[in-house]
Amino acid sequence: MASRRAVTDINIYRNQRRRHRNVRWVLVPVFMVVCLAAGYFFAISGFFALDRILVEGNEAIPSKDIISLSRLERGMNIFAADGPTVQMLLSIEPRLKSVEMVRRIPNTIRLIVTERQPVALLHSGKIFLELDSAGRILDRYGRLANQSGPDSRPLPLLSGIDTTGWGLMPGCFLKGEQIKTGLAIIDGLPESAGDIGEINVADLEFIKLYSNSGLEIRLGDSSDLEEKYLLYSAIITENTEKSGPAIKYIDVSIKNKPAFAYVADPTPAVETPVDIDGNYE
Repeated sequence: MASRRAVTDINIYRNQRRRHRNVRWVLVPVFMVVCLAAGYFFAISGFFALDRILVEGNEAIPSKDIISLSRLERGMNIFAADGPTVQMLLSIEPRLKSVEMVRRIPNTIRLIVTERQPVALLHSGKIFLELDSAGRILDRYGRLANQSGPDSRPLPLLSGIDTTGWGLMPGCFLKGEQIKTGLAIIDGLPESAGDIGEINVADLEFIKLYSNSGLEIRLGDSSDLEEKYLLYSAIITENTEKSGPAIKYIDVSIKNKPAFAYVADPTPAVETPVDIDGNYE
């Protein structure tokens, strides 16, 4: 009798455990569904309504323009903002190179942008085009703004390029050997070459630079660019130290045989022996 009672008790205990397990298997998914629903409704609640949009890294493009292009609006749910979509919308602005969207819970989004930097201007008809180092048009102007601020460095002008029939809208890329060579010269000039105001690439074998004061520098082709510029600079420095007359042009197309002419000199050029330091008689 005792053994039968023990067996019965064990069976009852097993049945009770089996019922408890069944209840747990029902409660776990119910609990998960309740948690997910609560999380969803909390996420779309006003607690996560977008209140601040911060733009960082911009200098040329106003923050309000970037926010307008991104289509982010105050009051929208912060999780409804999609980074790839924002990047796609902002890609239509040619001056923007990249953008990163960062959420700051609960109600702030940061737009961290990187702008393309202009390196040159191209004069075409009645307009001026602002170009980056890849030849992309960043902007266009009917007239040039003042670039003579204390912290500004005027952009050099590319000239001698026929742009007839070209697409000249912001965002377009300008191609061709003249554009490529002109931009390569700008990139290859030393940091000290802030006095160069124009690069004429009408003839790629007879490239001419013009200083901001109007002095013509006959470069020849674009080879040995830095050496040619330093030779020109040394001649100018030497002439200034000797209080020489104003120079009209300097020809450094042949590195070891430069020539230059004074403004008042009737001869077409004066060939002078100039050493590596720019000393001449």
